[in-house]
Amino acid sequence: MGRLRHFGQMSSLLQRQGPINLVTNGNFVDANGWTVAGGTLLVVSNKATITGSGTTRYPQIYQSVSGNTGNKIYVRAKLLVTNSVAQAISIAASGAAIVFQANPTQGVVYTLSGIRTMVGVSAENFSIFATYPDNATAGGKTLEVQEVFAANLTVIFGAGNEPTVAQCNQLFPVWFDGIKPSSLSKFLS
Repeated sequence: MGRLRHFGQMSSLLQRQGPINLVTNGNFVDANGWTVAGGTLLVVSNKATITGSGTTRYPQIYQSVSGNTGNKIYVRAKLLVTNSVAQAISIAASGAAIVFQANPTQGVVYTLSGIRTMVGVSAENFSIFATYPDNATAGGKTLEVQEVFAANLTVIFGAGNEPTVAQCNQLFPVWFDGIKPSSLSKFLS
């Protein structure tokens, strides 16, 4: 991976303070910070389980992430379906897919990650959901979610200097809450 540009005081701040996870309660200590739509939400042992109610084919959880128009937001989460009928699992922002896995295999944990450029807003709802063929099929089906993470790459690296998804996967290899002492200094020169 190539080295990222040095940003003077920004680099110094990152080395001292580290990047910030914009997601509240991404490790699911409880259900605080999350809204469920089209189902129920159960949180146990740092895992969110979304069970479809049969009122939509997209049972989901979501929360608002702040930023500014043009900011690039990196998102990542671990997802697992406990059924064989899900057509896809996804992370989206304001209705636009950021990343998805088509035809997920039952019982397999997928780590999905992607980058969203914010459009015309100061905050967007980031949602995590499964897609089913129809409302009735979604009823009673579950999606498990863990370790939701989001970072504002534009704030961290500066406009036009944001890393790619592959670089972000290396820069942020493990989930953390709040502010993390940074390992980014080796990439900033």
